[in-house]
Amino acid sequence: MKKILLFCCCSLLFVSCKKNEIKCSSIKPEQESLQGTWKHQYDASKVEDITLPDEYEYLQFRADSFYVKINHRGDFISLTGCNYLFWSDYVKGKYTLNGTKLLLTGIYTEVDYLTPRLDTCYKRGVYIDSFTASFCKGQLHLEWLHPITYNEYEKHIYLNKQ
Repeated sequence: MKKILLFCCCSLLFVSCKKNEIKCSSIKPEQESLQGTWKHQYDASKVEDITLPDEYEYLQFRADSFYVKINHRGDFISLTGCNYLFWSDYVKGKYTLNGTKLLLTGIYTEVDYLTPRLDTCYKRGVYIDSFTASFCKGQLHLEWLHPITYNEYEKHIYLNKQ
C-alpha cells in the first residue's frame, strides 16, 4: 500500500512539474554579443508566394558600426538596362541597441564599403532599418519592424555567427 501511494505521489509530482523553458524572445542581445559576422539562414523553400524575400548574406558588427550585404531577387529587367533579377546592396553605418530594439542607420555603398553608391539603377543614399533582436538556440533572431512586410517568413531573419 505504501509503495502504491508513493508511486502515485511521485507520478503526480512528475506530471505536474513543467519544464522551465527559456523563451527565445527573452534572451536580450548586448553590444558585445552582437560583435562579429552573422550569416542569414535563408530558406527559399518556405516562401509561400512568387516573390522571394531579401537575403542578408552577411551582417557584421564592429564596435558601434555595421556592414551588411543584402541580396535581392526580382522578376524583370528594366528597359533602362538595370538588372532586377538578382542584385546586391552594400550598406555601412552605425547601429544602436536599446533593449531589444536594433536600429541600423547608414548609407548605400559600392562593394568596397568606402564609396557611396551613385548608380541610378539601385538604392542609394540613406539606409534606415529597425528590428527587434533576440538570441534563440545559438542564432541571432531579428524580427523586422518595417511597416511593409508581405508575409511572416519575410518578417523573421535568423542568422548564425560565422
